[in-house]
Amino acid sequence: MSGCIADLDTPALLIDLDAMEHNIQKMAAYYQGLGADLRPHMKTHKTPIITHKQIEAGAIGVTCQKLGEAEIFARAGIRGILISNQIVGPRKIARLVDLSKWADMAVGVEELANVQAISKAAQAAGARVNVAIEIYMGRCGVEAGEGVAQLAREIVQLPGVKFRGIWSHDLSTPDVVDFEERKAKHHVALEGVIRSKHLIEAEGIDVEIVSCGFSATWNITPEFSAEITDVQVGSYVLMDWPYQQMEGMEDFQCALTVLTTVMSKNQAKGDRKNVIITDCGIKSIATEHTADYSINAFPKVKDLPGAEVIAHSEEHGLIQVSEEDFQRIQVGDTLELIPPHCCGTCNLHDQFYAVRGDRVDAVWPIEARGAAT
Repeated sequence: MSGCIADLDTPALLIDLDAMEHNIQKMAAYYQGLGADLRPHMKTHKTPIITHKQIEAGAIGVTCQKLGEAEIFARAGIRGILISNQIVGPRKIARLVDLSKWADMAVGVEELANVQAISKAAQAAGARVNVAIEIYMGRCGVEAGEGVAQLAREIVQLPGVKFRGIWSHDLSTPDVVDFEERKAKHHVALEGVIRSKHLIEAEGIDVEIVSCGFSATWNITPEFSAEITDVQVGSYVLMDWPYQQMEGMEDFQCALTVLTTVMSKNQAKGDRKNVIITDCGIKSIATEHTADYSINAFPKVKDLPGAEVIAHSEEHGLIQVSEEDFQRIQVGDTLELIPPHCCGTCNLHDQFYAVRGDRVDAVWPIEARGAAT
């Protein structure tokens, strides 16, 4: 497809190709020859077309948060899939075993009963499932230390499963703006990961995968230890605007916007003056992070300094602008909103419009949208 952004109906999800390609290349260049590799998270964009671009730039595999995501990306030819979650219950385990028969993947585990259930199902199907132990950092997982080694010892005794390594997701640092504070907190978390690795190895068990970190620790995680094999960066490729304002993230560019149309203008809303109303509400853009983050932000308006999104309902967004902009902006005009949370925003749309300047170069289906199971 080719055409103009001005021809699109709204709300429409846009990817600035120049910004996205900059982000992919910047991250890839940093990791080239570093020792650790990239295993980017698919929950961000949910789109195999983008994944292939990340792999072409050097990523060694991907991280999926859901089994449904892993199935979609495996069918798209992606290898080196790590499901960074626990897969429990007979229905999901049956799907997991089926996927393991033909896909290059591993799954996160945290307790023996779950691994035993996977082992039993894999044995019955004549399959083998690769597993990696999650180390607790505020949500799921096994406390770093002897408990990790104990579970590894038990796993290697089971048929139908193969122990591959360990992984973690550090919840102590995602919204720490100061770089040195973020680095110090993350180092404390990583120390437990490496200590657990050494305890497993002391049992004579190989640890092939040590997967840690995320976008906000892209230049912290791999520098901590040469024993870290890969880093689970995700948001960097599109970039949440709160992330982009953190120290150490400034050179990444916000590549994702939602194109929205001005529907109405109000001279005042309560004590707010010069309010415009657009057709982009919470059904079209994610306005908050989860409880893991202290950040609770509205979108930002691209290229409109001083404008502030002040409220969102399901189908409407309210933006306070300057008197000058209020007089200039007319009903029917379009604006672009930068999401505070790209992952959630992508899950609200069926497709991306890939743009350069004011031209639409392509339309990309968001194939893993809604893959919640």
